[in-house]
Amino acid sequence: MATIGTDSRFVNVQDLTWEEAEAWLLKKGESGEVVPTTARLKAGALRLFAGVLREDEPKDCGYVLENLPELARRWTNLNQENKLDTARTYQGRARWALEVFLQYQADPMNFRFPDADRKPAEKKERKPKPEATVPAAVPLPSVGQPTRSFPVGDDRQITFSLPVGGINVREVLKFACHLMTLTIDFDPTEQSQAQMFALAKRPAD
Repeated sequence: MATIGTDSRFVNVQDLTWEEAEAWLLKKGESGEVVPTTARLKAGALRLFAGVLREDEPKDCGYVLENLPELARRWTNLNQENKLDTARTYQGRARWALEVFLQYQADPMNFRFPDADRKPAEKKERKPKPEATVPAAVPLPSVGQPTRSFPVGDDRQITFSLPVGGINVREVLKFACHLMTLTIDFDPTEQSQAQMFALAKRPAD
């Protein structure tokens, strides 16, 4: 990820809110000036952390940028089912969103998004699909932990083991949320994914 600096001599960060940064970035994604998925992911992370600001705290970009580590800590405390690596990833995305926005505000005429974020990587030539081979044997778990497998297509499958005594629906939902954070198209701002997290966080009856 490119390191992007800002110069406070040219922009007053206290006059710009995080909501303005979010709206600006999403608009740039819609216009194609930045990869739309990149815009959604960065803006979504910014909204997640800004959502834990107290009513008496400033909403300007400078305050949010300076206090990102603390906001990440609060978000992690409220979302215990997520790993620390997830919070670090979101923190990096939120920082990128704010710093790029402030860089644009400092010099709108000469601003350019980093090359890596302005266009998707060139597609590599697709190689012929190799003939199916017998998958290597998966080590058997210890006695009392039955394994299950779930096919996901293209001769691939997910193999997992269940704990002794089984699991309940809430635990399954939490596990599903964890798996979502490992996917290549994970987007916490997408409605169906956000609903899954909401279900997992819902207190048991």
